[in-house]
Amino acid sequence: MAFDEMLSEHQVYLFERNGFVNAGPLISEAEADQLANEILTIIERREDSNFPQPLRIANLSREAVKPIWQIVNIWQASEAFSKLLKNAKLKHYISKLTGKSNFRIWHDQVQYKPSHVGGRLSWHQDLPKWPVMKGGTQLTAWIALDDAGPQNGCMVMVPGSHLMGNQNEWLHQHDGSWQLGHNDRFMSEPTQVLCPVQKGHVHFHDSLTWHSSGPNLSGQPRRAIALHFMDTETLFNCQGDHLMKEHIASEDGQPIQGYPFLPI
Repeated sequence: MAFDEMLSEHQVYLFERNGFVNAGPLISEAEADQLANEILTIIERREDSNFPQPLRIANLSREAVKPIWQIVNIWQASEAFSKLLKNAKLKHYISKLTGKSNFRIWHDQVQYKPSHVGGRLSWHQDLPKWPVMKGGTQLTAWIALDDAGPQNGCMVMVPGSHLMGNQNEWLHQHDGSWQLGHNDRFMSEPTQVLCPVQKGHVHFHDSLTWHSSGPNLSGQPRRAIALHFMDTETLFNCQGDHLMKEHIASEDGQPIQGYPFLPI
């Protein structure tokens, strides 16, 4: 089947209107299982200097007993994840959704919620968390390595929120709460949409789309990898700060470049 037959014009329209879309299958279940097992191996080896390490491993949850494991740039520690970045279907989808063809990886981010204890992730937007960027186009490909549904903490998104600009400060006022309340930019309380994703499928969202995810209340893990991409028109803002800043090899106001930011 040709790539064009895998992503419909209606899906492109939904992405433009809502700021997110489920694009369907990207990798096989066997490939997803391999990547999911790789996550566990790398977490177990996180303090072993005999093995290559990702850029960061941390627990994003405020509760140690309800972890949300985050691994940044796992591709630098795993050949299997490095291969995922070169997926030709992924590149085609990004080009069709954005109308642009030249993208680089900003960074990847594994999000692992263990069964029963994996915590929730508060409402946020991605781009305001990347203040070293200005201009350009950014989006995320979220690939489920386990079936992700309401019981194990799938994502929740607000349609059209990517058109509202930077609302991260307002979103942070709702930390710890599912309810967003009234926002002057909406006629009523923002609509929340559950976004279940099957194992091996990919879900795209704009860098300004409001999103969150619930706790893992199930007996199954919820493992996924978010691949954050930026186009080659994304410029460096030296006034900002971010984990990736020290790896940027560009002058202020120039397109972001450097070793970790590989073209796709």
